[in-house]
Amino acid sequence: DATTGAGIGAANIAVVGSLTRALAGQDGSFSVAVPVGEVALTVGRIGFRDSTISFSAGQNNVVISLDVDALRLDEVVVTGLATGISRQNLPNAVATIQGDEVRRVTSQSIEHALQGKVLGAYIQTNSGAPGGGAQVRIRGITSINATASPLWIIDGIVVSDVAIPSNQNVVTGAAEGNNPSLFQDGQVNRIVDLNPEDIESIEVLKGASASAIYGSKASNGVIIITTRRGTTGAASLNVRQRFGFFDLSNKLGFNTFASAADFDAILGPGAAAFFGFQPGVTFDHEQALAGRNALSHETAFDVSGGFDDTRYFISGLWQDDEGIMNNTGFAKQSLRINLDQVFGDRVSVSVSSNLIHTNARRGLTNNDNNGVSPYMVWGSTYNFVRLAQLDDGSFPDNRFERSNPIATLSLMENDEDVWRILASGRIDWNVLDRGPQSLRLSGTAGVDYFQQKNRLFFPPELQFEDDDGFPGTSLLSNSDNLNKTLTATAVHTYDLSRSNSNITFTTSAGVQYQTTDLDISRIESRGTTAGQPNVSSGFNVNIRQNRSRVEDLGFFLQEEVLTLDDRLLLTAGIRADQSSVNADPTDLFFFPKVSGSWRVPGGGDGFLGSLDFLDEVKFRVAYGESGNQPLYGDRFTPLQSTNKIGGIPGTTIPTSSIDAQIGSPDLKPERQREIEAGFDATLYGGRASLEFSLYQKNISDLIVRRRLAPSSGFGEFVINGGKLRTRGIEFGLGVTPIQSEN
Repeated sequence: DATTGAGIGAANIAVVGSLTRALAGQDGSFSVAVPVGEVALTVGRIGFRDSTISFSAGQNNVVISLDVDALRLDEVVVTGLATGISRQNLPNAVATIQGDEVRRVTSQSIEHALQGKVLGAYIQTNSGAPGGGAQVRIRGITSINATASPLWIIDGIVVSDVAIPSNQNVVTGAAEGNNPSLFQDGQVNRIVDLNPEDIESIEVLKGASASAIYGSKASNGVIIITTRRGTTGAASLNVRQRFGFFDLSNKLGFNTFASAADFDAILGPGAAAFFGFQPGVTFDHEQALAGRNALSHETAFDVSGGFDDTRYFISGLWQDDEGIMNNTGFAKQSLRINLDQVFGDRVSVSVSSNLIHTNARRGLTNNDNNGVSPYMVWGSTYNFVRLAQLDDGSFPDNRFERSNPIATLSLMENDEDVWRILASGRIDWNVLDRGPQSLRLSGTAGVDYFQQKNRLFFPPELQFEDDDGFPGTSLLSNSDNLNKTLTATAVHTYDLSRSNSNITFTTSAGVQYQTTDLDISRIESRGTTAGQPNVSSGFNVNIRQNRSRVEDLGFFLQEEVLTLDDRLLLTAGIRADQSSVNADPTDLFFFPKVSGSWRVPGGGDGFLGSLDFLDEVKFRVAYGESGNQPLYGDRFTPLQSTNKIGGIPGTTIPTSSIDAQIGSPDLKPERQREIEAGFDATLYGGRASLEFSLYQKNISDLIVRRRLAPSSGFGEFVINGGKLRTRGIEFGLGVTPIQSEN
């Protein structure tokens, strides 16, 4: 480190003109075999500026100093499924976050760790419950009825961020009236399962101009996560222990009345006497509901090390966050093992595995139409009525509403238990390394599997439980999700950068296959016998199951040209996708992209030389197209069972207008066309950066639901029939005011 003099571990050393590589140990020392004669080494490490240094023949001991890259201009950013480019040449406004930024401050999940760090990303919490997850929206609205969340990639495989409702809607009735959405349960985005301590870097591809290489599932952006790997050298052990408390941060407050006359003025004559109003008597219902602050703790460790050809990284997490309401909390255990093995000079294998267990006690929050969710009840509840538990252990009824929230949160259960495994493997084979040409073949395979169990119980003694005539409600949901990803790529590089031609061609091509299997089964049991939580104890039982399978196949081709002393980058690519959710699963849909960036020096070396404070400015423009697939089932007409006729069961189209849908015979993905232009500037010797972007998204073939005449026998027609435009401006300023040894 040129600033501190300390050794830089895990620095990458490459012998220029060959495939020979080495990795520095934790103290910065390295050993690499070089050819006879003068040789050049390129050295790089995330967080430092790359350096290329030549050495004369016979040298066998060298010291190389790297300057801190405060603006991270030399970090490599993913530009394709198997290629990357230095950030300083990037033709798109791609956000990158390093793992130390994520790990520095504790957060419930990765999405929360991204808040405030990604320009153009809107991250909104689904619920205040522990382990609540969040919704991530990048560059505004892109769809009405299709998926709105970004595509998540971890170590090269597509992972699930599906949010499966807990089924509390059975009690809250949130999906009724003017709110027909089926997703108002405050469900958890399953990205919450991941351990933020394991992250090496996160890249956010914001729009179609950057994410087009991911095709028909990338119009909402792509978030690429790379996990930590081991470093050569002696084993290193790090342990972090945290203790803390969670407290109620804000109270909404209740209306207070100085006298019975004031109360009667609001609710009418005689109301004070009827409701037992007592001047000066006040109960803090919010504190009683959410005043819990039990001890929370988190233990994290990691071990890393390795030898010349073998590296390993092992991490573990034990987290237990206690909620501020009764019967709420979030616990997570995680174990990760990452291995890297090099075989000779040409073959390397990387394996990643992660076992996760989470348990969330969700409580009851969010929308509600039945008067059971606490903050939907407080608005018509007054603070002079006691709602806390009585001396005999019972809870009084709320005379102003349909439920007593303190009793509800004290007696109910809403538990979500998840087991998850993520496993992936990658093999790289350097087939060719001859002169200016190289050819690398890569294969990646991975699975993402989780089981989610939701168990909810509302005992019959709750005030609202006999409103439907079936006191006591028990709900059980079991969900299984399996994602499988296979990717094969070939990358050919023709490097003439050290010749008079001063140009490098990088060609990449490949194929990607992915399947998603989701199975959700639910049991709803009302009128439980003697308050038993088993679903078999109810005398009104309803069983439902939903199964889906989606298969996707994509082909991609991309060409990158770097020239003019590595200052001009031109990129063109195309992706072709087919999917089983389209009306015709064999149809191919093409998504092209083109982009370019041009770096202009400042400080006297170019036409911007009069601006002495300006180090460099990069002008960039990009165009790309991506898609958004129809939801599973949009192309189908569902059927429901009917009474047996002559002992033979039958099926009919549902009588509900919402369920009785029919899909268009040419249903296809929504298409987004994005144009982006802007500039990036570095100032004051790399101490400051400026980013400015303009973008416009034109989305066509929006998936909409058209109402049909009842005489047709169907209720809705799912078609591609809408257009949408989103425009935006992004402006960012980064400053590193102090950079010293300490």
